[in-house]
Amino acid sequence: MIGRKKELSFLRKGMIEGGSLRCAFINGDQGIGKTTLIENLYSLLIAKGNHLMISANGRDCNCSDELLTHFTRNLLSSEHLEIGKALNQFARKITINLKPPGGQVKTGNSVSPSDYFINELNELLDGSSSPNQQVTPILIIEDLDSLGEDQLNWLSGEFNHALRKSVRFKNCRFIFSSTKEINHFRKFFNDFGFEKPVDLKLRGLSLLETEELIQFHEFGYVSAEDLLETSKGNPALALKYLQNGFIMNNNKKDMEVTIEDTEFDLSKLPEKELEFLLYASYPAKINRYNLEHFCTPKLAAFTYNWLKRTPSVCQELPHGDIELNHSIKQQMRAFHLEQEPGKAEELATLASVLDLFYEKFPDTESHWIPVNMTAFNSFSKNLCRKVFDEFEYEQIFHFLKTHEDAFEQRGKFYSLNEETKQLVTRYMELSGMEPQDGLHELIEKAWDEDQVAFQQRKAKIETERANLDNEISDIKSQVTHFQGLKQNIEDGGKNPQQNKSRRIITFNMSTALVAFGLVIVGASLLSDMLGTYHAACGLAVTIFGFFWPNVEVKKINPDGAISTSNLAVETQHRSLDHRINGLLSRANSIAISLETLGKEQTELEEGSAEPYLSSINKSS
Repeated sequence: MIGRKKELSFLRKGMIEGGSLRCAFINGDQGIGKTTLIENLYSLLIAKGNHLMISANGRDCNCSDELLTHFTRNLLSSEHLEIGKALNQFARKITINLKPPGGQVKTGNSVSPSDYFINELNELLDGSSSPNQQVTPILIIEDLDSLGEDQLNWLSGEFNHALRKSVRFKNCRFIFSSTKEINHFRKFFNDFGFEKPVDLKLRGLSLLETEELIQFHEFGYVSAEDLLETSKGNPALALKYLQNGFIMNNNKKDMEVTIEDTEFDLSKLPEKELEFLLYASYPAKINRYNLEHFCTPKLAAFTYNWLKRTPSVCQELPHGDIELNHSIKQQMRAFHLEQEPGKAEELATLASVLDLFYEKFPDTESHWIPVNMTAFNSFSKNLCRKVFDEFEYEQIFHFLKTHEDAFEQRGKFYSLNEETKQLVTRYMELSGMEPQDGLHELIEKAWDEDQVAFQQRKAKIETERANLDNEISDIKSQVTHFQGLKQNIEDGGKNPQQNKSRRIITFNMSTALVAFGLVIVGASLLSDMLGTYHAACGLAVTIFGFFWPNVEVKKINPDGAISTSNLAVETQHRSLDHRINGLLSRANSIAISLETLGKEQTELEEGSAEPYLSSINKSS
């Protein structure tokens, strides 16, 4: 590493287990070599020792949640720890919980996102390494000056407290970089608890180092003095001039452009940068995640960061992805095909599948969803709620709404359509991704449980339907009966014979006649003037008073019953209509219930007709 060997050695010795360096602050102008220094330190620490690297770049983070997300994505460990796969699973889980569809961090009852992140990382380290194995975490934040005041306060406050509460992170080391000097961050370091962080100010290249740079990149015809004067010792500027074909004019002391418009000259690039370009030449749109399909996560991170710092070979797309220059991509692929035809064809095939997969599913954080959905022959939202946790279910529910074209829906059940299934299956074959561990067993268990529940529910539905059908029959009989009564009443009112009047003679007691007759009888008995004749008349009047005839004219029904008045008929009509309407209302309610039960039975039959577990996974 030209011009930075002393700083690299100092950092490596200070950061290894047993080293005394707690916090280093690397500062210098843009392009002076801060990121390159950190990347070389990365390589050394990952190759040996027991280090856990947690990093983020301030330029990519607009809030504390994004800092945590980048810490999770960029986790790397020393090869000796052998926890790379566990870190990938951890990153997927934590990213889901830190960034759910609603946008709010979900970590538990009263646990802060920082505590949640550190606690989960502690559990991973405790479960993946032996109790006596010492792991040295190293937190690296580049471009500290790009962070706002709220983010700096969060780092030195909530996140710092979470680190200090963890036994695993008590020996954590810290590296920060910035274009601003350390005095600008005094408050931040004081709040964090660093009294004297080591200040590494990177200087420009010397004349000898500039000459070494020229020779290393095989630009022997360039004057080191002129390059140093023009670039001010800035390695990035010097490389830019060299790699873009600038030739020094010793008389004018300036740079003249002689770059050709045809192809980028790759011959002057070092082997490491050519390796970066080789990996980047396959995906159509480059990001750190799809690069990991072509190389290790560490090389993917280095490649991505180098491309971000080298705009002459690529361009940044609106959503943060990078696109390699077309001429460079063609040259690198042609070179690789010539050197390793078998490997080149393999990577080209992988790239074509990845490009289609990333085009259909651009959100890298949700790629686990279609991969896991291939384990299902059919699934419902309720089934997903059973086999996935709450946060994963919310992600899947959001995914179903945003990718409706990838699924076929039958009632409440979904399945990947054939085209999507083939694409995802091919992606899994080439990338080595698989559904999460234990998913097949959970699906089979849910299938067995649901089959028992389905049969029980079907039996209940059949019983309920039979009862409702019987009730409908009873209602029909009652309605028919009441409608018949109503018709009889209406027919009786319309019968012409009912209009004929008849005399009805009844006998009632006349109190006046009875009293009069009794008075005459009494008088005839008491008076000599009245004789037997008067007594007989009084008795006759009394008897006649007891059976006084009463003649009434009434209308008689054909059956002999006395016809009721119009008011009584209307009252009976209203009573019968009320009862009939009540029965019909109940019948409508029963019809709705029968329809609902029918739909539920159909859904149960659909759910039990197709197994949940994909036949491919079941056979395997």
